[in-house]
Amino acid sequence: MNSPKARDSLMALLFLLLVLATAACVQNFEETKRLAETGDEVAQYNLGVMYHTEQGVPQDYAEAVAWYQKSAEQGHADAQLHLGFMYANGQGVPENDAEAAEWFRKSAEQGNAEAQLNMGVIYDSGQGVPQDYGEAIAWYRKALESNPNEAVAWNNLGMLYATAKDSSFRDPAQAVECALKAVALEEDSATYDTLAEAYFVSWEPGKAVEAIRKAIALEPDNKFLHDQLGRFEQGR
Repeated sequence: MNSPKARDSLMALLFLLLVLATAACVQNFEETKRLAETGDEVAQYNLGVMYHTEQGVPQDYAEAVAWYQKSAEQGHADAQLHLGFMYANGQGVPENDAEAAEWFRKSAEQGNAEAQLNMGVIYDSGQGVPQDYGEAIAWYRKALESNPNEAVAWNNLGMLYATAKDSSFRDPAQAVECALKAVALEEDSATYDTLAEAYFVSWEPGKAVEAIRKAIALEPDNKFLHDQLGRFEQGR
């Protein structure tokens, strides 16, 4: 099954892409700071991004957190999302999964797709909240309503339906359906690994071996994937 590090890496990649996209649009630093100091929530958020990503000012995580916080408290959904990431990663503040979860939730409840995805991830893994597969599924589904082409949400749903510790949430048919959608959107070792797990729990070991071999072709030095191949070939 997917390692926790694989899901963490996907989450970190989403965050990096979001920050880089936002940083490209922020205004001139001095003008942004002037507006932020007047209480403008958008400027406060943009100033946080500038401090976070070294846009026109030296990187300063503590300043980034301070400005994200000001904007987030005014209800800015992206600021709430970014503040959640700062707490999750311990940047500018002590790492605090519970605090991260609260800010992700505030953003998710405003319809932010990235935050909805992250709510799914934290309920799936029990990071900062009690593990709850029902909540995880609900949040992954909300993320997909916001963005039907979100490969990570499809992939994580597929893995949950295939391998949930609580067997009442396992659904091999749903696992295969979700995993196939993830692969169609993004062919990488993680999505093929999930597809392999889905086929394996559906009593289709031949297809499981075929899928994991595709994962290995994309990442030939990954020991975890080779271990998966051995497990599928041995039928255990």
